[in-house]
Amino acid sequence: MRTAICASSLLCVWTLAARPALPATEEHTRDLRSSVPSVREHAAVSLGRAGDRSAVPALVEALKDPEKDVRRAAAKALGFIKDARAVPSLLAALGDPDKNVRLYAAYGLGEIKDPKATGVLLRALGDPEWCVRDQAAWSLGEIGYPDIA
Repeated sequence: MRTAICASSLLCVWTLAARPALPATEEHTRDLRSSVPSVREHAAVSLGRAGDRSAVPALVEALKDPEKDVRRAAAKALGFIKDARAVPSLLAALGDPDKNVRLYAAYGLGEIKDPKATGVLLRALGDPEWCVRDQAAWSLGEIGYPDIA
């Protein structure tokens, strides 16, 4: 028995095949500007997994996203990439209203290991959320702060 394929399905397949493939980092960076929050979140996660330092400026910008899940994913991705250009933005993200954004900002700072983060991480030890305090302490140890390690 033959299966009928509708014209719209063929058009969709043809359109996808005809579209030039973008490099993964470029495609995910573009997706950080999507109007759909879950697409932006997924893009940040994918960029972190790729570890491509060219994504740092776009991820830094994503730390200002109106959606907390996108900001959290961007902070975590910046920790995976470990690029010092992200330090000022991660320091600012330690003041985010969402505890998970603060947690991953502290994580990112610990992964980058920039001693300039010490003062702000010390203040984060007073965060109202235990998970942020715990991550700040770990990050201070990673940086090599003498009273924490």
